[in-house]
Amino acid sequence: MEERRPEVGDLTLGHQSMELEGTPGHRLVAYDAEPDTPDYDALVLLDILGSQPSPAGRARPEPSS
Repeated sequence: MEERRPEVGDLTLGHQSMELEGTPGHRLVAYDAEPDTPDYDALVLLDILGSQPSPAGRARPEPSS
């Protein structure tokens, strides 16, 4: 899957989708990247950025689907 994130640019990611028991129509999707690649480094950076508070007065960008 290819995705464009304003914070890090273009990413090529693998993914796995799983049905959730007891929740008809709902799925959990996990995205991953091969270690030691620019895509992996970008995911790590997005994780770090997502765990930090937003600066006052500036909204954090919404994740794309």
